This record gives sequence, structure tokens and C-alpha cells, in this order.
Amino acid sequence: MLEKEKETFFEEARHLVEDYMEDRILLLRLQAGEQVAKLVSSLYIMFAIGLLLFIILLILTVIAGYFLSALTGNFAVGFGIVIIIYVVAIFVLYFMHRSFLGKYVTNAIIKLMFDKKDEPHAI
Repeated sequence: MLEKEKETFFEEARHLVEDYMEDRILLLRLQAGEQVAKLVSSLYIMFAIGLLLFIILLILTVIAGYFLSALTGNFAVGFGIVIIIYVVAIFVLYFMHRSFLGKYVTNAIIKLMFDKKDEPHAI
């Protein structure tokens, strides 16, 4: 009789542990899905804002080119100045990326993925 009680206890314990592990895996999957959804949502918003900023920058570039062309009296010189400004900006961004921007973007993504302030309780 004692043998059957031991077997029943261990079977129940095994089932409880299996249920716990399944629930834990499900919870981890849900949390990972939530983090991925937040990341994709943020990237989508950043892409949309970036696209709008690109369109604005494109229009401002054409305006600046025509303005400088009017000042210099030559289209090639006016738009050439705009191109030189962009080449300088590219070099500045490239070197800033190595020292600052790359770290900033990496930290922002990590912070977004591990942000716990909107969760009711941390695991």
C-alpha cells in the first residue's frame, strides 16, 4: 500500500513539474513575442518618420540649390555647393557613427527590448 502511495505521489509531482515547465515556456514565448512586437512597432514608426524627413530634406535641398544658384548666378555652382555640404555631412556622420551614433542606437534598442516599466510584475 505504501508503494502505491509513493508511486502516486511521484506521478502527481511529475505531472505538476511538466505542467509548470509548459506554462513557463508559454510565458517566455509570450514575453518574447511582446518584445518583438514592440521592436517592430518602434522600427515601423522610425521608418515612417525617417521617410517623411527624407522628403522634407529633398525639398529643402532643391530649394537651397536654387537659392544658391540665384546668389551665384550659375546652376552648377549653386547645386555644387549643396553637394559639397552633403559630402561633408556624410563624412561627419560616418566618423560620429564610430564614436557615438552606433553606441546610441544599440543602447536604445536594448533599452526598448528590456523595458520593464509597463509590466505588472517582473519574473
